[in-house]
Amino acid sequence: MSFYLLRPSGPRGSNGYEFGPVTTSISSLVEDSEDFVIPPLSGLVITGRVFVDDFSMRGRSKLIASGRAAEFLFARDEIFREYSSRLDESGEIIIDL
Repeated sequence: MSFYLLRPSGPRGSNGYEFGPVTTSISSLVEDSEDFVIPPLSGLVITGRVFVDDFSMRGRSKLIASGRAAEFLFARDEIFREYSSRLDESGEIIIDL
């Protein structure tokens, strides 16, 4: 699972993540690729511990977010709300991507 952000920023005081470098390329399927510019991007790397930090992972594809972190994600992209219908044992939101 990968998230790519134009400007690294997260909810104030949150933990369980860091930003890392990513490589980008333009697909060979893109017509007139010389006219397409990819802005600098950062990857969101989840580093948190389950039930401890605001952002954590269960397995390779289940993002677990605290209420504060989930509201931050919802504010940035409403699609997260659709996928956040499950809670774990402690009531934390599980986003299944």
